[in-house]
Order: sequence, then C-alpha cells, then structure tokens
Amino acid sequence: MVQRTRLLFTLLAIGVLLVSCGDDPLPPEEDVAEGPRDLPSLLAAPPPELAELAAQVRNNPDDPDSIRQYARRLYSSGAREDALLFFERVVEIDADTEGLTDLGLAYGSLGRLDEAEQAYRRALVDVPDNPVLLHNLGNIAYQRGNYPLASQFYNQAISHRPGYLMAWFHLGDAFRMGERYREAYRCYERVLELDPQDEKELAAVDDALYRLGALDLQMGATDRALTFLAELVELNPEHPKGHYALGQALMQVGRVEEAEEHLRIHQELQAARPYTSPAAMEE
Repeated sequence: MVQRTRLLFTLLAIGVLLVSCGDDPLPPEEDVAEGPRDLPSLLAAPPPELAELAAQVRNNPDDPDSIRQYARRLYSSGAREDALLFFERVVEIDADTEGLTDLGLAYGSLGRLDEAEQAYRRALVDVPDNPVLLHNLGNIAYQRGNYPLASQFYNQAISHRPGYLMAWFHLGDAFRMGERYREAYRCYERVLELDPQDEKELAAVDDALYRLGALDLQMGATDRALTFLAELVELNPEHPKGHYALGQALMQVGRVEEAEEHLRIHQELQAARPYTSPAAMEE
C-alpha cells in the first residue's frame, strides 16, 4: 500500500511538473497611486531618492540624456506609468534607437504590445540588423502566443549576435511552447555554453538547467535529469522549481528520503517567496 501511494504521488507530481515547465509569468504590475500625470507635476514631487535627478531635468527640460536617466530610475523603481511619460518625452526630443528601445520596453511592461511593437519597428528602420530590437520583437510575438513568429525574430537576433544568451534562451522557450522539444533542448544546451554577464543571464542559465531537467524527465531520461537538476540546486539553492523537479527525479529512482527533503525545501521556499524568474522578457 505504501509503495502504491508513493507511486501515485510520483505520477501526479510529474504531471504537475510538466505543466509547470511553461514559461514563468512576467512580474505582476505594481499598483500606481492616482495623482498628477503631467511632467511638471511629477518633477515637482519626485521620490526623495530621485530629487537631485529631478532637479537636473527641471533645469534642462530639453536634454534627452537627463530625462532618459530619470525615466530609467523611475522604471527600475517600479513607477512604470510615470516613467513612460518621460520616455515619450525623450522620443519627442530625439527619436534615436536608444530612446525608441526604452519606449518599447516601457509600453511592453504595461501590456501595451501594439505600441511597443510600433516603437521597435520604428527604431529598426535605421538599424535593421540590431539584435536587441529583433529579440524584443520576438518577445512581443511570444507574449501574443505567436511562437513561430517569435522563433523567427530570435533566430534573426542570433544571426547578428551568435552569443546572444537571452535570445537563445527565449528561442528555446518559443520552441518548447510550440512543442518542438528537441529544438528547445538544443537551445537550452547552447545557453549553458555561454558566459552570463548579468543577473538576468545568470537566471536564464538556472532556468535552462531546470528546463533541461524537466524535458529529460518528460522523455524518460531520469539519470540525465538528475545531473542537470543537482547542478541547478548547487548553483542556486533557492530555486524552488529546481528542488521540486529534483525531488521528482529522485522519487523515480527510489531515493525517497532525498526526494522528500527536496520537496520539503521546495515548499518552504515557495511559502517564503513565490518564485518569479528574473529572466523576464525584456532587454
């Protein structure tokens, strides 16, 4: 009876694992308090930590670099609707590639995908081979559920920057969502061959290990899954999905006590802070 119960638990848990192998959602949008929505009003009452930058913008109202710096700080703080107004102002002054890319990101983060796409395509006119713009257009297509088009954009980005880690990672996700699992697997393997340069790319490496392990479990390659997932939790002990998947892999090979320990860690991590990958779809 105990063995049958454990087997049933394992089969149910594997089903949950394969469903959860879908792409991590984008971070939830922050609630923005209602208030004045014009630039002078926002600059008159800036966040305390941005008071000096706000003064620079007030003193140089037509300087795109000062406004851009202020907008990016607002964006990073979570005040994305306010930041959007300043990014729009930057583009009014100088619609260069950098400004249009920032504007596209701001629109995209607020779910305004049509306007984000318009900004990226406008920038692409002057720099048609820009890998970041191509990658970000892939993200727009991905969020719309058009995985074949997303794959095309990611492949174009990679053709112009072969070591573009985030493009490889997102290409893998597009293939996986289109059930092209072998192609997805190769993309995640390619991610592991590249050197991450920032927090987002480090998170993509972690998630590539997780996805490889989950795909191996789906294909019945349990030993290989164990290798990937053990490496993941060693590199990132706070990756809850890694512990969950490793627990399932260990359960399949009869290492029940170790499996239960990783499942316990998974529950504790999830209870403390639900996991959202920093490898969100923005550049």
